[in-house]
Amino acid sequence: HLGDITLRALETLAGVDIIACEDTRITRRLTERYAITAQLKPYHEHNAALARPKILEKLSQGASIALVSDAGTPLISDPGFKLVREACAAGYAVIAIPGASSVLTALSVAALPTHRFYFEGFLPPKQGARRTRLAELSKIDATLVMFDSGNRVQDIERLSYMLWHHHRSADVLRRSRNRCIERIDIHLARVFDVARHHRALKKVDVVHGVDNA
Repeated sequence: HLGDITLRALETLAGVDIIACEDTRITRRLTERYAITAQLKPYHEHNAALARPKILEKLSQGASIALVSDAGTPLISDPGFKLVREACAAGYAVIAIPGASSVLTALSVAALPTHRFYFEGFLPPKQGARRTRLAELSKIDATLVMFDSGNRVQDIERLSYMLWHHHRSADVLRRSRNRCIERIDIHLARVFDVARHHRALKKVDVVHGVDNA
């Protein structure tokens, strides 16, 4: 949601020379709305290896650069980690600007225990690897937060039910039409019917909680 941007973030973006972003089309909506004139440069998982040296070269020339993600906080399940690591190794100052996080937003409305949670990010795309990873996750005594696309949620929840049975509750959280986080309250026993209706969503947050917490 464009309205979630902070004053500090806007001040930072307005003051840099370059904004490195996943999708320039998406970030341009933000810069145009707030009259930010910094140059937009794509930085995403498909071009990161080629783009990183160019960004570091710009830093060596004295440019100030901001890294943003399409949604949420950079480096949370996005390719910014290697860029930050190399910038730090080269001696450049890296400053974090706090902002929106879908992980914490999902936890805040999931009605599941939040005193201890584990963030998994995206599960493996292949079913066998997903099953293995979910079996490993089932041993974690904490609320679990995962990302995935809408068309894979049903399969993930079916595997979860097979592995965990009735021992966990589940919430699927999606972005509603006004781009706020909307909660769908479900239990694993009936998650398949709910997931079937959300296959078209690009990304959803799946939250599993321990019932006896």
